[in-house]
Amino acid sequence: MQWQAITGGLTGIVIHNVAEATGATHLLAEGTVVRVEERLDRNTPPGFIYLASATVPAAGERLARIVSYQDGTYTVQPVTRGSGGFANDGPPIAGVPNLGELWDDEKGYLAGPIGFDRYVRLLNTPAGWAILLHPPRMV
Repeated sequence: MQWQAITGGLTGIVIHNVAEATGATHLLAEGTVVRVEERLDRNTPPGFIYLASATVPAAGERLARIVSYQDGTYTVQPVTRGSGGFANDGPPIAGVPNLGELWDDEKGYLAGPIGFDRYVRLLNTPAGWAILLHPPRMV
């Protein structure tokens, strides 16, 4: 990434692509437009972190229901949505990480509360299926 120098301003920033956290890559083509979010971190005083995400083709997505959480990953049940509601669509998938959980205290937040179904989009990455959902709070 290159930035034009501004007098007294930034000449560059570091962008964290959370979809590449597992060592995989989106292999984005040059010139691809990528959305970047600026958020406060937990340092004292707070600083900014930058999170990037890019649109994934529809063929690389599936809808799933969270089944359980264990050892840093989720087991999910792929589903389809029809006029009668949700129906299972294939066998459960184990070992699915949520790449949007950036800190230890966020790990497993999609697993609760008990008694409620949680549905997520699964993204097909070069490293396998993944969830990319940030907790609904400031990071």
